[in-house]
Amino acid sequence: MESIEIPQGFTYPRELGEAAKLLDLISDAKYVYPINEQFDTDYGFTIGFNRNSGYVFAYNEEGMTVFAGDKELILFVSTSWTGQEGTIDEHIENIPYGDYEEDDIDEVRRYVEMSGDEKLIEQFNKAVKEAEEK
Repeated sequence: MESIEIPQGFTYPRELGEAAKLLDLISDAKYVYPINEQFDTDYGFTIGFNRNSGYVFAYNEEGMTVFAGDKELILFVSTSWTGQEGTIDEHIENIPYGDYEEDDIDEVRRYVEMSGDEKLIEQFNKAVKEAEEK
C-alpha cells in the first residue's frame, strides 16, 4: 500500500484547495504552458509547498516544476546558472532588468522556442534586445 504524507502547514484550506486544483489538472493530462507538453507522471511526482511564498507546486523525476493556473499547468523555471526563478512570462519581463547571464537567457530561450508561440518568441527577443542595450 502506498501512502501520501501531508507536511505540517499544508493542511490550511487554501493550500489544500491549490493542491486539489493541481491534482485535477495533472489527472486531466493538461498541457504545460508554454511548452505544450504533458507533465510526465510515469515515475511519480511530488506535491510541494513553499512555506514562505505559499506556492503549491508539483515536480517530477525529470525536474519539471509546475503550478496550477486557471485552466492549465504553468511551467516554473529556476535557471541553472544564477537561479533566477519564475514563469516563462516572468522571465521575459525580468530579463531587461534582472541579473541574467547568457546561459540563463539561453535556458529561457529553449523553453520559449519549445512553445512555438510567435508572440511569445517576439516578446522574448525584444526583452533580450533591451537587456543588450543596457
